[in-house]
Amino acid sequence: MDFTDKMKNAVSVHDPARKNCVGCHSAHGGANKFMLRAEGEDLCAGCHQPFLAKIKAFNHPHMPMIEGKTCPNCHEPHSSMQQKLLKKDTSDLCLSCHNQPVQTKSRLIR
Repeated sequence: MDFTDKMKNAVSVHDPARKNCVGCHSAHGGANKFMLRAEGEDLCAGCHQPFLAKIKAFNHPHMPMIEGKTCPNCHEPHSSMQQKLLKKDTSDLCLSCHNQPVQTKSRLIR
């Protein structure tokens, strides 16, 4: 299935991907992979800064968002067969990282 078909058949589509490729991609190349205008979260922050700031201000923020992992680790940038542009259904997505015991400062959580 090609890119256009994926967009047509998707459950969720990132509106800028549908309307304006050059919002995220440089038409004439650049130093970043996929000719992106910025890397990682910096690209998403161009439009989603208020939302990203809100996430970081939570009392208990999702640590991958704070520790340098980026939006595309969980979200597809163009379209997805899941709601909210998620890469997998919620339980599979969460368990792709949260499937191992976690050592905290005070105890081991299994």
